[in-house]
Amino acid sequence: MVCDKCGVNEANIHFKQVINNQSTTMHLCENCAEEMGFNLFVGPSSSFFNILSGMIGQPAISQIKEDKCPGCGINFSDVQSKGKLGCSDCWQTFKKQLLPFLKEIHGEIFHTGKSPKGFAKKVETSREIVKMREELNKAIAKEEYEEAAKIRDKIKEMEKG
Repeated sequence: MVCDKCGVNEANIHFKQVINNQSTTMHLCENCAEEMGFNLFVGPSSSFFNILSGMIGQPAISQIKEDKCPGCGINFSDVQSKGKLGCSDCWQTFKKQLLPFLKEIHGEIFHTGKSPKGFAKKVETSREIVKMREELNKAIAKEEYEEAAKIRDKIKEMEKG
């Protein structure tokens, strides 16, 4: 297979990325992968790791540069594989990556269980505001500005009362 980037060298690195259920696959040679910022080899002797990785059937790519949690040092791929956060700081560090997963798994990103008396109405109102903001963004994207203005006004009323 030929490298997708240069079209000359043989592709020996295969990178698959899935974002919002959209899969993208890239086949790259070592030179193009290094130019794109992939950290290809774990150890100082890259040929040794290539041979070893070929023998055990594992790719020679370690990891693409990922954010690490400042509290526990875990990265998002570890969170995905374990299914658990490492510490309380992980939520803030990986919030953008976690929200789509939570919505996919639970259908909502908000807790929908029981709430203390008097608090339930506030929670319901804030959920309605979030849904209305989503509607507002959709209306703006569709360039339905009159509808967007009505939704904006309803949101302001709900936030005041």
